[in-house]
Amino acid sequence: MSATKIKASERQGILNKLVNVLKKRYGKNVPRQQRPVFETLVFAALLEEASAEAAEQAYDDLMGAFYDLNETRVSSISEIEQTIKRLPHADWRALRIRDALQTVFETHYKFDLEHLKRKTHEQAIKELGKLRYSTPFMRLYVVQQCLGGHVLPLDNASLDVLVWLGQVEPETPIEAAAEELKSSIRKADAGLLCHMLREFAVDPMFSGSFKLLAAERKEGIDPHSAVERLNDLIASGGKKKKAAKSASVKKSVKKPAAKPASKRTAAKPKTAKKVTKKVAKQATGKKTSKRR
Repeated sequence: MSATKIKASERQGILNKLVNVLKKRYGKNVPRQQRPVFETLVFAALLEEASAEAAEQAYDDLMGAFYDLNETRVSSISEIEQTIKRLPHADWRALRIRDALQTVFETHYKFDLEHLKRKTHEQAIKELGKLRYSTPFMRLYVVQQCLGGHVLPLDNASLDVLVWLGQVEPETPIEAAAEELKSSIRKADAGLLCHMLREFAVDPMFSGSFKLLAAERKEGIDPHSAVERLNDLIASGGKKKKAAKSASVKKSVKKPAAKPASKRTAAKPKTAKKVTKKVAKQATGKKTSKRR
């Protein structure tokens, strides 16, 4: 059954069961966040695709490294990056934070977004969208935490988990997935669900476990198997279970394609490697130039 065909009430029951399983590993409570709106936006840039503990530590490091937000604003992206280097993709986080500081200050002459509380959720999201490097996660996290909105701040890591669990179709954009799932989770439970998904998604033990196999992409994931898949992965420690599944699928995929044009099949990975190296060089160059 496709994830899009499952009823909202059915999905709600599945999501609640998933949260109950994850609670046993990551605790029962969502860390409280009581920062002003602008500081919440900065924190969201650190929390995206990171654990709550790592984000809190990075936030403290960032705030402790500079005299105030204005000093942070006039600092280079590289300097900001150094203060949060414990987090992955620190360069892009630094870019988002510095851009938010610059844009908000140039617009309001202060680091204050409290006026968003007087706007509708749609208006707030639209205004936050004017920040060039803001992400759907950052915008929805601010609306959830500061405006009390019934939204689901998802990041790419959380979305990968939801796809792997059969709750969202592959290639679904983050904002579309968040809107689709909203009807299946109560407003009071939305924060807990997103927190649990994030913690699970960035847990080093399960790194690389949420990529769908070719057969899974072709046949689809039964959304009703989500709890079983989750329990199996946790019980196996993640990597061993994934390796065993990958091996069995590779055998079944290779056999039909073994007879025709084996040379062409073998040549594809070589081409892919060359292209990957080329793109990596270009991406590295682009990121470096952005930081400058």
